[in-house]
Amino acid sequence: MNEFDVRTDVLMNYGSEFRNMSRRINNLRFELSSARSRLFGVSMLLIKAHLLLKNYELLAESRKLCNNGTALNDIATKYMYAENHILQFEGELSNPAFDDEGQYGGDQGSPRKNWEAVVEIVRRYYPNMSNKEIRKFLETMNSEGCGYVAMINTLFLRFKGREDEFERIFGFPMYVNGDLNYDALVTDYYCAYDNPNESGASLAEHGEMFEAYCRDHNIDVTATPVQVTAENFNELRRNGEIVVGIRPVILYDAEGRMVRNNPNAGHGMTVTGVTDDGRLIVSSWGDTYYLSPDLSVYDGFIDFTQVSYN
Repeated sequence: MNEFDVRTDVLMNYGSEFRNMSRRINNLRFELSSARSRLFGVSMLLIKAHLLLKNYELLAESRKLCNNGTALNDIATKYMYAENHILQFEGELSNPAFDDEGQYGGDQGSPRKNWEAVVEIVRRYYPNMSNKEIRKFLETMNSEGCGYVAMINTLFLRFKGREDEFERIFGFPMYVNGDLNYDALVTDYYCAYDNPNESGASLAEHGEMFEAYCRDHNIDVTATPVQVTAENFNELRRNGEIVVGIRPVILYDAEGRMVRNNPNAGHGMTVTGVTDDGRLIVSSWGDTYYLSPDLSVYDGFIDFTQVSYN
């Protein structure tokens, strides 16, 4: 159990309920005004005056509920901003998604291998899919899901130490057998925002999709294009995680040996740090890789997006 846990989701839910109550009261006010307008004659004057007074009283209550709802939402949002800013300020090791002793971020191919564990999630969105169709769907995710994984890696920092809240929001646990539940989260995101008519997406499109996915779960996040270098990475990282898209796919291992070279492909990854010799460290396929210190080799494109939880 956490030593200190603020239920921001509960605060936001109460805030929404207060605002909904305010709207219901306003609807009653309009009905009351409509009924009052249909009263005629001297004998109705006292009743009309009484109804007008009640209308003003309901208006005051409606405003109080609306203000209280907005205040609760502001409190939750400011708390989450402060907490996540502190977590992000801690640096690379603060995100549990990047563990040097285990899987280093998510792998878009893992759900395909462990498809039975994510069948229930796929069928939330596609209830009539057969097992064969689900496996084919996950094969497609394996080929185009890198940007989805890069984005969901950042969510684990947002929910660090708040596993109960994660499960309440997404409907599945944050950890399974002590390991982060990458497969469930990337499958849920991919199911929610995959475009079956397109293959892959730009980094800007991934930013928009991820913002929408988070909004669906009452999570306030902003994905903003940024210019990243080895020199400014650590400063930028204080304000949010960094995701990168590259073409061609040229990646290196810790010793500087080229281990991936695909001139005809693009790839999305999470940037997790920078080495002393100026190489950006990235998470891809659940492992650690490095970009070339000469970023000009990615002459097809190299784009960066900062993911900040507000």
